[in-house]
Amino acid sequence: MLVQVVLTTAFIMAKTAFTYILPDGEVYSPGLRVEVPFGRSNKTEVGVLVGIGQDDEASKYKKIIRVLDRQPLFNNEMLQLFEYIYKENMIPLGQAISYLMPPIQYEQYHVKDDGKAVFSGHNRSLRQWLKANPEARIRKSATRQEALWNYLIKNGITERDVLKNSTGIPQSVISQMLDQGSVVEVSAPEKQCMKIALNEEQRLCADGIIASKKPWHLLYGVTSSGKTEVYIELIKETLKQGKQALVLVPEIGLIHQMVSRIEPYFNEDVAVLSSKEAMGIRAYEWINLKNGTTSIAVGVRSGITASFNNLGLIIIDEMHDSSYEPMEGSRYNVLETALFRCETEKCKLVMGSATPSISYMHRALAEGDILWLLKNRYKNRPFPDVSLVDMRSELEKGNRNIFSYKLQRQMEDSLNNDEQIMLFINRRGFSTFVSCRSCGHVMECPQCKQILTFHAKKKRLICHQCGYTEAAPKVCPACGSVKIRYFGIGTEQIQQAITKRFPNIGVLRMDRDSTGRKGSHKEIVNSMHTKDAQVLIGTQMIVKGHDFPGVSTVGILAADMSLYIPSFKAAENTFQLIMQMAGRAGRHENNGQVILQTYSPDHYAIERAANNDYKGFYKDEIALRKAFYWPPFWEIMEMELFPGKNPEKGYIKVDELYQLFNEFVIEKGIDESLYYSYQPILQDHNSKEHPQIFTWMTKWSKTIAVEMNEIWNKLWEFDNDVSMKIKWKRTRW
Repeated sequence: MLVQVVLTTAFIMAKTAFTYILPDGEVYSPGLRVEVPFGRSNKTEVGVLVGIGQDDEASKYKKIIRVLDRQPLFNNEMLQLFEYIYKENMIPLGQAISYLMPPIQYEQYHVKDDGKAVFSGHNRSLRQWLKANPEARIRKSATRQEALWNYLIKNGITERDVLKNSTGIPQSVISQMLDQGSVVEVSAPEKQCMKIALNEEQRLCADGIIASKKPWHLLYGVTSSGKTEVYIELIKETLKQGKQALVLVPEIGLIHQMVSRIEPYFNEDVAVLSSKEAMGIRAYEWINLKNGTTSIAVGVRSGITASFNNLGLIIIDEMHDSSYEPMEGSRYNVLETALFRCETEKCKLVMGSATPSISYMHRALAEGDILWLLKNRYKNRPFPDVSLVDMRSELEKGNRNIFSYKLQRQMEDSLNNDEQIMLFINRRGFSTFVSCRSCGHVMECPQCKQILTFHAKKKRLICHQCGYTEAAPKVCPACGSVKIRYFGIGTEQIQQAITKRFPNIGVLRMDRDSTGRKGSHKEIVNSMHTKDAQVLIGTQMIVKGHDFPGVSTVGILAADMSLYIPSFKAAENTFQLIMQMAGRAGRHENNGQVILQTYSPDHYAIERAANNDYKGFYKDEIALRKAFYWPPFWEIMEMELFPGKNPEKGYIKVDELYQLFNEFVIEKGIDESLYYSYQPILQDHNSKEHPQIFTWMTKWSKTIAVEMNEIWNKLWEFDNDVSMKIKWKRTRW
C-alpha cells in the first residue's frame, strides 16, 4: 500500500509529501508517526502519515522502516488544521506539521507518573513492618527505601512530585514499595473550589455568550473591568458540558499569573503549555489534553496548535497583541487559526481586550450580536487621571532630564506615601544608537543593517533584529576618531537614573534581557506584589495583564516612539500601548496617576489615549484605513525572496512572479482600481546570513477576494529555484 508521508526532521522546506510503501501487516491510519529512509544515503528520518498514495508502480518507492505509534498522534480535526496552516500561510508541509508535533520522542507516548497521586507511610519503622510482613522482599541494605519510609512517617501524606523532589528517590524505588505494600497510594483530597460572583455587566456578557449560537465573540472590557471573571464563568459552563477549554495569553510570563487566577475555581489542575517547562512535563500535559484527562490549559500562541480530545472553548486574552500575528519561526495568525478551529471542532472562541484590534472591532460590528461590553472598572473604581506633558516645552524650560518636572514630583509623592511606580519605555538597552561626532557614522549591524543598541551591563552593541553582537567601540571604525557618543534612552538607562535619584528603594527592570533566566519573570512579579520593589521599569512586557495593587503612578516615556514605525498599524499600536499601560495604575485602593510624556501631543492617537476614548480613536482610524486602502477593507500580500548568492536570479524570478500576477489580473478582467501592485524593492544585505532580499507587496479589495485566492494559490505553486527561498505573508484583518 502506498502512503503519503510528511517529513518532520529533514527537508523541512518541501512543498509536497513523499510516497512510501506501508509494510505488510501495518494498518494505515492518518496521524501515525513513522520512520523512513530518506535521500541517497537512506538516512533514517521521522514523518507523519497524512494520506494514501496514488496507484503507481510500487517498486520505485522505498518501504517505511517502522510505525512508531500504537495510536495516531492527530485526529481528523488536527489534520485539517495542519492542511489549513500549510495552505493559508504558504509554508512548507514539514514546517506546518512541526507546529502540531508534541514534545515527545519516538515511543515515549505514555507517561506512567500521573503527578497527582499522593502517598502515605505507616506509623512504625520499616523494620517493624517487615517483621509483620515477611512476604515483602527488601534487603537490609535498602537505604533508599528506608529513607522514603522515614520521610513519610515524619511528613505524612505527600504528593508524588513533592516526594521525588524532596528526597531525590527515583520512581523505580517508589514503584517497588508500592508493589510490596510498604507504601500505599491514596486518593488526593478534593479541593475546595472558590465560587465566582459576577456583577450585572459580567453576568450579562457571560450569559449572552453561553446562549449565543455564533462561533466567535469579542469581549471589549476596559482595563480592570473583570474580563477574567467572565472567562472563568465560561470555562465552568464548558466543563459542565464535558468539554475542554484553552486560554491563550500573549507572554510566557503571564501564564502562571493566569493559572493562579483561574485554578482556585476548579477541582483540577490547569495544564501549562510553555516552552519554558521541562520536556517531561510538556509531554505529560500534551498527552493528558489529547486523552481528555485534563480539561483546562493555559499557554501562549503555540497553544493554538495543541491536540485536544473534545475542545469546547478557546479564550484569547489581550487579543490585540502583536504576539498573535505571524512571526519568524511561527508564521500563522493565531486569531485566524483559532477561528478555523472553531469551525471544524464546533467550539466557541472568545477574544478579550481593553483595546480591541481595529480590524476585528470592525468585523464584530459588521457581523452583529457578537460584541460584549464591560464599561466599568471593578467596584466602579475611577479611571486614572492622565496628564499629557509636551516634552518640547520641557526643553524650553531648561529640563534636559529623562523625566518631566511633573513626573519627578509625582514619583516623589508616591514613594513618600509608600506607593509603587511603573515606568514604561518600549526600548531595551542603555542607548538606542551610537554615533561618531566627527564623521556622523552610526554603528550598524553588518548582517541586517539595523541600528545597534548599546547595553551598558554587557558593554556591548547588540542587534535587536538578528542577535549580532560586538564590543562597544572606543574609536570610530569609519574615521578613527575617539569622539564616540551614545544617544537615545532604553530601560537600562532609566533604571540607572532612578537608582541614582532614589538610592534607597528597590528598582526592578522587566525586559527581554532581564527575564532570560527561568523563573526570573515570576520573581519580578512576586517582588512587586510583596512590595520588596517600589519601582518597575520595562518594555511592553509590563503593559500586558499585570495587576499590582500598590501601583498608583505610571510614567509613559517617549509615548510617540511607536508612531513612526513603517506599519499601517503604527497609530493603533501606539494607542493600545498607552491605554494598556495607563490601565496598570489605580486598579485597587490607590488613586491612579498617569504621566504621558510625548513630543507629538497633537497626534490623534495620543490625544484619544489621554482621554480614554477608544470609540473616538476607532472612528478616526477606520476612516483613514478606508481612505488609504488598508485592512480591514483591503487585503495585503507581501513576498520576500532570498536569491542566495545570485541576485540576478532573484531579479528574474521576481519579474516572473510579477508577470504571472498581471496576466492573471488581465485574464480575470479585474478592474485596475480594485488592486494595487508594487514593484519589487531590493534590500542590499551583503552577508552570508542575510543575503540580498527582494520584497514585493500587492493589495486588493475585499470585493475580489475570491478571485485573488486563485492567484494566491498559483503564486504558492510557483516553480522557483531550490537555492532560493520565498516567504509569504497575507494580512486580511
